Amino acid sequence: MKEPLISIIVPIYNVEKYIKRCVDSILVQSYEDIEIILVNDGSTDTSGSICDYFAKIDSRMKVIHQNNRGVSVARNAGLDKAVGKYVAFVDSDDVLPKNALETLVGVNCDKQFDMVIGDCNIIGHNLNFSYLSTEKSEYSKVDLCYEIMTNQIVRWLMSAVWGKLFVNSIIKKQNIRFDETLINGEDGIFIMDYITHTRMIFNVKTLVYNLYRYKEEERISAVSAFYYDFFRFHFMHSERLWSVVKDKLSSAKREIFYCKLTDFLIIYLVRAMAYEKFIGKKKLKIALKSIVQSDMIKTATIFYQRTNPSYSRLIPRCLKLKNSYLLYFALKLRVNKYNQTHERAKLIKSVFRENNNG
Repeated sequence: MKEPLISIIVPIYNVEKYIKRCVDSILVQSYEDIEIILVNDGSTDTSGSICDYFAKIDSRMKVIHQNNRGVSVARNAGLDKAVGKYVAFVDSDDVLPKNALETLVGVNCDKQFDMVIGDCNIIGHNLNFSYLSTEKSEYSKVDLCYEIMTNQIVRWLMSAVWGKLFVNSIIKKQNIRFDETLINGEDGIFIMDYITHTRMIFNVKTLVYNLYRYKEEERISAVSAFYYDFFRFHFMHSERLWSVVKDKLSSAKREIFYCKLTDFLIIYLVRAMAYEKFIGKKKLKIALKSIVQSDMIKTATIFYQRTNPSYSRLIPRCLKLKNSYLLYFALKLRVNKYNQTHERAKLIKSVFRENNNG
């Protein structure tokens, strides 16, 4: 049997209301040389039965049933089974436009890019923007990493694996996997681990993905609306961006890059301090000690300039001094202001509370 050109991996957990709409949008794709890998991650509703039904009606379908271990484990299981030249990911409550796969794979008929990106439409939730696209069509990995750090829309687009075409041989040769220890941000880390091994990336500047955003009461996922360890993801993500761009940016771009990097880190550290009880005081202090000693932060603070008068003066100073003890208390002071302006801090809930105290 001829191997499919594209392997499409769909992680599934309790999405009986949405999975048929998602899979139907894949089955009617104008490009048909595909395999569809549905990974049922221990659903407790009828999602698993729906997957089995699809496998009976279309030979391109593969179904994996596993105990609930999270989206990263589910996607990794899909990667283990993927035999296509390319790999694409689709979330089980989203929808592909009919020509999405044909558009993505068509680019590589003429040129061999290591990653092909499409535009994304965000549906059903109020945001400052509803359409995601990059500034240019063709990128080196250095140019794209700079935009990821400095352009909010590009950052959003490149924080998720959907709407993209990956080369399976690169994934397998470099053993690129989803980090199963992360509660959030595993997509962004996977993409950065992949980009490190690319040469050229292309955006088709065409809509290839419809992302649905839901209210909490409409779509309950395995994680809460707030990710208390997001500072850990940001630091890991920034280190990967930095490893690509360091010593390769102009002086003007370098300052902008490091200012953004530091500002983002401070924002997420303040958030983490606001939810210190979910992380644990000891764990947070260990993390702060590691952060202030990193070569990336040492470099970033050399070039850092405050871009907003409301931003903290003290926290960047503590980072520059590499003093995690003072940084902890500087964040404590700042978190009081954060709590005054973020009422959600009093209401937030997480399914991970019991496992992450201490």
